[in-house]
Amino acid sequence: MAIVVMPNTEARLVRHATIQGVGIEVYTDRILNAALDWAELPAEDEVAAISEGMSACKEGRLRPFADFASEHRARYTADR
Repeated sequence: MAIVVMPNTEARLVRHATIQGVGIEVYTDRILNAALDWAELPAEDEVAAISEGMSACKEGRLRPFADFASEHRARYTADR
């Protein structure tokens, strides 16, 4: 099977494959399989994962991203 991709997509694939030290065919196979695995997850699993995250946040086991982002900006972008 041959898959035609846009030149910019091919360049990105080559760059990432090179970083990982594998051929473009191996890298492309890996990311396509990961995308297909994600796409095949039942919607109920996704809703359950989101609900669990929201519950964890309410219970204080996690914190909202906005809180983390604000702290990160204050820590790393402040004038020194």
